[in-house]
This record gives sequence, structure tokens and C-alpha cells, in this order.
Amino acid sequence: RLLSATLESAGPLSPGDTARITFAAEDDASPGSTGLYDQAFARFTTPVDGYVDLEATVTNGQLSPTLELVISPFMVPGAYTLQYVEITDEGFNSVSCNEEGLSGWSTDGVDAEDPCPDTLSLDFTIANAGGGDTDAPVLDAQPLIPTDTYEPGSSTSVNYSASDATSG
Repeated sequence: RLLSATLESAGPLSPGDTARITFAAEDDASPGSTGLYDQAFARFTTPVDGYVDLEATVTNGQLSPTLELVISPFMVPGAYTLQYVEITDEGFNSVSCNEEGLSGWSTDGVDAEDPCPDTLSLDFTIANAGGGDTDAPVLDAQPLIPTDTYEPGSSTSVNYSASDATSG
């Protein structure tokens, strides 16, 4: 259950700054515990309809209650809008919360009570005088042309290369 999530600064953030969200959560299996989570992240839509995640780090085997992302010089300036915050416990039960509350959750281990705060205001803005990278990488892939019949358990591979003129 996500109890709260707070954005440290809505910005504008610049390259080198850190977007930071602090959250509090508990698991019905261990009420009051915040150390039972395996994964946590917040997904945002970018100004060019891509997405970026703020992620929690694991220190000494414990998931941090802070989601962070260092603003890169390649990030496009503008508004970054919350899609959802997702938290997964060690039993692989997850909950996703958006700005209106419940976005979705796995049915295993979650009771009928809404596991999300009523509202989440986590959108932030980036100011980047350099303009950021608005060009998608170029993917050069060789198509897989089967020359044999594959049986269950067989493997194959695809060769590819990718390049990005702006951000490498």
C-alpha cells in the first residue's frame, strides 16, 4: 500500500540536478514495515511523448524510500507528467497509483481497500538551454532468416547495431 509520495522540487530542474520523490509504503503482510519492497519506480511522460523513470536504489539489501533521477543534458526541456508510481513487494505483488488514485494492481495479496493515496502531485519541469536530444536512436537489424527448423529448446540470435547522433 502506497501511503504517500512527495516531490522534493517541481523545478524547473536543470542538467545535473536530481529529481527526487520520497515515498512511504506498508505491506499488509507486515504492517508498519517499509523494508519489504523489492522494486519501486515512478514513470513520467516526457514532452516528446517518450517516458522516463525515477527509480529507487538498494543499499545494504534495503530498498531506499526515495526515487531519484539525475537530470541529463540530453533530457528535453518541458513538463514531465506522472503516469504512475509502482511498488512491488518481495512476494511480487505490486500496486500502481496515478494522480487520481488507483491505476491498477495485481490481485495476489491485495485486499479490496484502495491501496493508493487519493491524489499524487508529482509532475516536474526541466529547463535545458541545450535543448536536449529529440532524435530517436537508429536501429540497424539484420532480419532473422530461418535456415533450419527449430525445436523446443533451440535458440537463435539476431545481430543488430544502433546509433544516436546526439547522445551516443
